[in-house]
Parts: sequence; C-alpha cells; structure tokens
Amino acid sequence: MHPGATGTPHNRDRNRQRYVLNRLLFCLGMGLLILASNASLVMAKSYEIQDAITVTSQTQKIDFPKSIDFQLSARDAGGSITQATLYIMTPMGNEQEQHTVVASQPGAIVHLSWHETFKERNFLPPGTPVTYHWEISDSAGGSHTSDTRSFQVNDTRYNWQESDENKVQIKSYNNNEATTQALQTNVEKALKTITQNLGKGPNRPITLWIYKDRKTFKSALPPDTEEWVGGIAFPNINQGMFVVEDPQDSTLIRDLPHEMTHLILHQVASTNLDIPRWFDEGLAVYNQEYHEGEMSFQLREAFKSHTLLRLTDITDSFPADGDEAYLAYAQSWNLIDYMYKTYGQRKMDALYQAMQNNSQSFDGDLSQSLGTDTSHLENAWRLANHQAPTLTGNEEHQGTQPATQTMPEPSTFQRNLLLTLGIILLLSPEIVLAGYFVYRRQVRIRREQQLVAQQAQHILDETFAPHQPPFRQYFNTHMTNYSQYQPPNRDKM
Repeated sequence: MHPGATGTPHNRDRNRQRYVLNRLLFCLGMGLLILASNASLVMAKSYEIQDAITVTSQTQKIDFPKSIDFQLSARDAGGSITQATLYIMTPMGNEQEQHTVVASQPGAIVHLSWHETFKERNFLPPGTPVTYHWEISDSAGGSHTSDTRSFQVNDTRYNWQESDENKVQIKSYNNNEATTQALQTNVEKALKTITQNLGKGPNRPITLWIYKDRKTFKSALPPDTEEWVGGIAFPNINQGMFVVEDPQDSTLIRDLPHEMTHLILHQVASTNLDIPRWFDEGLAVYNQEYHEGEMSFQLREAFKSHTLLRLTDITDSFPADGDEAYLAYAQSWNLIDYMYKTYGQRKMDALYQAMQNNSQSFDGDLSQSLGTDTSHLENAWRLANHQAPTLTGNEEHQGTQPATQTMPEPSTFQRNLLLTLGIILLLSPEIVLAGYFVYRRQVRIRREQQLVAQQAQHILDETFAPHQPPFRQYFNTHMTNYSQYQPPNRDKM
C-alpha cells in the first residue's frame, strides 16, 4: 500500500460509484430545470397571447315573444379576432346551446352578434333565467373567455306591476287597487287550500303572470301549446301564467289555484320527475274552487257509456281534442278525490313525502305509502264507480294491494268531544283527590256534631235529679200516653 493512500481497493470502487451517481443526478436535475423553464416560458407566452384579447362590451336585448339579440365587442393586441362562440344555458333545456359566429372581417377590433329566435323547441316563457358567455379566438392562436352574464326573460310589451303574498309573486298590468286586492286575496285562499291538501306549502318563491285577454296570453305561450289551454305552469322555473279578464270571473278561482298546485306539487316532490300527467292535473283540478259544468258532464257521460280513458293513455300527455281533454281532467280529478276519501290525509301526506325519493318510480311511491300501484288503483277506482274492471281476477289478487283503509277523518264535533274527554282524563286524578278531601271533611264534621250532641245529653242528664225521671223518659212517657188517648164516645153519653 502506497504512502498517502486512503482506504482499501473496495472502498475506492464505492467512491467511484458515488461520483458517477452524483453526476447522473446532477445532469437529471439540470434537465428537469431546463424543461420547467421552457414550460414556464410557453405558459407565459400563452397567457400573454390569451391576455391580449379584451372584451369591451357584451349585451343582450329582448324582443318578446320573438327573439333575443346578443352583442359582443372585443379588441386584440396580439392578432386578429377571427370568431367567437356563444354559450347559452337555460333551465328549459337539458343541454347548453352553442353558436359559433365568424367575423366577416377579422381584425384587432370586432363587433359580433347572434340573433336567438324563439321557436317551439327553444321558446323561453316570461320569467326564464338565462346565463351566457363568449369564447373568443384570434389568428395568433389566442383565446379569451368572457364573464358569465345572467338575466331573466321579461314580456317587454307591458309595464308589469308586482305584489307579493307569502312566497307568491303576482305580476299584472293595467290593474286598479281593487283588482290587485282581489288577486292577493285569492292567492292567499288558494295557498291555504293547497298547503292543507299537500301537507306543506312552497319552499321556493313562485311567480304568477296574469294577462288581461286570451289573445295576449296565447302570444306568450310556446307555439305548440293546445288551443284549449287557459293557464300554464312551468315548474322547472317556478313560473305560471293565466288570464283574468275580470276579478269577478270564475277563472280567478279556477285557473289560479290550478296553476299554483302544479308549481307547489313539483316543489314538494322536488326530486321526482316521474309524476304522471293524470296525477298532476287531477290534483290541480281537485284544488280548484270552481269546476265548470262541462267537465262534470263529460265524466257522467263516460260513466254511463263506460268509455273512461285508461290511465296509461293520459300518463305522459292529455289529448289535443277539447272533449277528450275535458274527460281526462274530469276523471283525473275524480280519481284524486277517490284517493283522498279512501286513504285519508295522512297516507296522502306520506305519498308526497315518498315522491321526494328519486330512487324509485311513482309506482314505488304508491306502494310505499298506500300499499298499491297504478294498475290496482285504477281497477279499484273503476269498480267503486260501477265500471268494468281493468284487471282479471288473478291479476287483481297479485301484486300490491291496499293494506288497510284509513277511517274517515273525524268531524269537528268529534274532535272537540275527544279533546274534552282527553282533558277530563288528564284532570281526573285531581278531581278524585279533591272529592276524597271533601268526603273526609264531611266525615270529620259529622263526628264533631255527634260529639257535641253527646256532651249536651250528658249535661241534661246531670241537670235532673236521680229521683226524677230523666227528661227524655219523661217526654216519651207523656207523649206515649198522649198518643194512646181516645176522646169520649158521644153516642154513649
């Protein structure tokens, strides 16, 4: 081993390996640093390109019920703007709309626009909330996303007056104070009825748009709306519309509670999108204060001729024919009335509670709360109205059946009587205890009276001498002699 050498040959090999490994790690680290530096430059350059685009203006103008015009103005410091894509989102559709607008003359400053026409598929009724934004591209590969803007569709033809009643906003026009008061009064009355029948009221604000004539009302509806419609509700935006030509007209006590029922029902069953049309419309008619005679006439005629509509035919939609539509409304209303009378308010409340569960169908809701399903419910209702059954004997006894039928709701007198009896039962221990103390007091008083009488007798006995008969004996002897005395017989005299 040479002088000055350190370690063994084995240690020298280990040092050499460490040196090589450190060099490799150093080179790897420098490579990563260079890559990160280049990525930062690329990102900075990209940000610089993207930041070069600036939105100077974005607006929208509503021309109800025809269209909405969207306007965009932007400038580009790093290139020429070539196009922009408009993204529109509303609750009325399941997908976000997108429309690409190509600049006719690309440049550093552009003005772009999109004309959104109201059609059957994308008609936006009054009260629809709309959100939108633009994505802008330029010739240098830059892009920019504008701020998201929101607005609400309004019928710009009228100057709307607004009034609130609890969670219901009323929008009307050209009304005097008496009409406004009549609207508020009827809203309050309808809200009370609906809340009682559904077990709860609205949990979110709803808006009612009230038109003065049918022509104007029809112009505010989607083009594919049936001719016989006198009111309409849009539960997904909590908006309703109907006509009130005169506050004394029957439409105020018919259409107002009808449309309010639709809106509140879909809030109560907020997560359930499987509500059959017959149930939705039948409940709305059930809550009306006024029912037109034509509806009842159509139902009576259908009972007589045994021509009721099947529930499967009115689950998704109602007929377009006016007479058949009346029948669909009438028998749906009659079926809802049958459900309330058969199962009672408590089980109907349980049904509305079950409808908040979106993991099961409407039949599942019926089975959970009422112990039946749609086919068995329809069959039982028909039999109750002396109509032909829809199920065979075997089918009728298969599947779910109503487990129990609730007793009728007690009357006001019965409830008051039960309340009185309950109060008496609650107070009965106190009444028994009070009676016991009164009884003990009477016993004590009688005992004291007897003691006083005995003491008085003792005093009287001591007063008369022993050789004289006692007073009571003296009195009894003379009274006995008196009672035995007979007057002389005058006939023998």
